[in-house]
Order: sequence, then structure tokens, then C-alpha cells
Amino acid sequence: MAELRFPNINLVVLSGRLVEDAVVRYTPQGTPVCNVRFASDRNYRNAQGQWVKEPLFISLVLYRGVAERDIGKLKRGTPLIVEGSLRSREFETREGQKRTVFEIVVRRLHILEKGQGEEPVYAPEEEELSDEITAEPDEGGGITGGKNDEEGEDLPF
Repeated sequence: MAELRFPNINLVVLSGRLVEDAVVRYTPQGTPVCNVRFASDRNYRNAQGQWVKEPLFISLVLYRGVAERDIGKLKRGTPLIVEGSLRSREFETREGQKRTVFEIVVRRLHILEKGQGEEPVYAPEEEELSDEITAEPDEGGGITGGKNDEEGEDLPF
């Protein structure tokens, strides 16, 4: 029997809002990196026919130009579309517990917020990432929940 061959595809596209302000840090090699939390809602009808919002909170990792460009616009509540790849990493807490974190390494970032009298900002990032670049794991970098302050708002996407 022939071996089954299939492509290795790891592509994530999500829309949502930032849960916190983005802050750029630098690796020891001087590479800019930004870890920021992101919320994306999934809407579905429950058994009673009512619409329910199920929030997903996930960490985004932005490198190089994606991390530095438009950092002033990446504030809590900013609507975004992100494209990237899903990765997991393991770390150990100060108490010695092993944790696994799932995060999206962002390759393209689309800011959807309008300025005064402007069209929405579309800021794709075409920069290729090297597999050699890694960020320092955050202490206690687990994913925790949060509350979307703008519940009930009709999102433009």
C-alpha cells in the first residue's frame, strides 16, 4: 500500500478585538516581538433557538515589522483580522507546573478601525518569518478569560 501524502497546512484567519494594549519588547538578538491577547466570538443558536456568543481568548505573537508598525493603533478594543499559523509551546511555572499555551504567530494584520472621516485602515504584512526566531516564554503565559466590554455591538465584519 502506498504511503498517504498530504500537504502541511497551518493557516488561521480570525476576526475580533484586542483585549489589551500591545507593547513591543525585544529579544536578546534585537528582534522586535509583541505578545498581545485577542478575543474572537463564535455565534451560534442553542437548542432553544436563541443566539449565543462563545468567546475565544487567544494570544497573538507579532514579530519584526508586524510588531513595530502601527503599534500606536493596537490598543484595547481595536478591531482586527489576523492571519497566521497556530503553534503550541510548553513552559514551566515558578511553582514547577508544566503548562501548554496555544497562540497565533501573526503573518498579516488588518486593522479595521476608522479614523475621523477615513476609510478603514488595511495594513497587510508581507514579511516572511524565519523559523529560527523564537520569543522568550512569558511567566505564567497561560490563556485566561476576559470580558468583551462591547457586548451586543454589531461588528463591521
